[in-house]
Amino acid sequence: QFDTTFMFFIAILLFLKIYQFRHPNVIQTARTIFLLLGIALIFETLGYYAHSVFYTVAFIIVYMTIMTGFLCHLYWDGSNPGLKETFKYVRRGTMILYRNPRNISNISWPFIILLTFNIAFAVFIGITHEPDDVSNNLLGIFMMNMALYLFYYIGMKMWMFLVKKERNEHIRWITWLYLVISLAFALPSLYFFKSVQRTSSLSPAESRHLNAPCSIGIYDSHDLWHFLSASGLFYLFLFVLTLEDGNMDSERKNIKIF
Repeated sequence: QFDTTFMFFIAILLFLKIYQFRHPNVIQTARTIFLLLGIALIFETLGYYAHSVFYTVAFIIVYMTIMTGFLCHLYWDGSNPGLKETFKYVRRGTMILYRNPRNISNISWPFIILLTFNIAFAVFIGITHEPDDVSNNLLGIFMMNMALYLFYYIGMKMWMFLVKKERNEHIRWITWLYLVISLAFALPSLYFFKSVQRTSSLSPAESRHLNAPCSIGIYDSHDLWHFLSASGLFYLFLFVLTLEDGNMDSERKNIKIF
């Protein structure tokens, strides 16, 4: 499914693009990105044939291992000390928090929240896994993490602008307009995305019985999903590309990192 594969790729690139606004020194190579995408496609393909608990468990283990390593890489700003040292820091931090709960304000809440969402999604996959949901589960993983980081980034910029009075962190009205238009296209597209008129778990003859008349002229619901989602992505790209216009004249050393 080429359209789904491109959506995986778009979600990864958007996440990295937003992250590199503040961390230009942390660069993911093309081979790393395509390795991640390749692993996702392998599991997507296997999911249509391996209808077993073993596949679901293996998928969740690989998913959580990759996500935990990726989040640690981001948390350490690209200089990950390794899994063993990371566990030592986590254990030490847990002990400090146990002895003095007031230190809870020093916890990296974005890291914890993002990890918690991924754990919850992994549990959801384990409970509701269906063969037809393989692509949707992978798409949900990529889109959820991209959206969470985007909202976090916007929230931090607004906090820096409104609370810290950092004038260079303001977001232009045209940028907000791009986001509103993007949501205006993207939200209705979800209705047509969920309107499934075929299934890969049945034979082609049986799947054909799920077909429905065209929604508008010669276009069915899947065509409308493509039209609306493509328009939403276009304006989302414009939103991201103009998000840092306020820092165009700022020196790199004066831009806060978060």
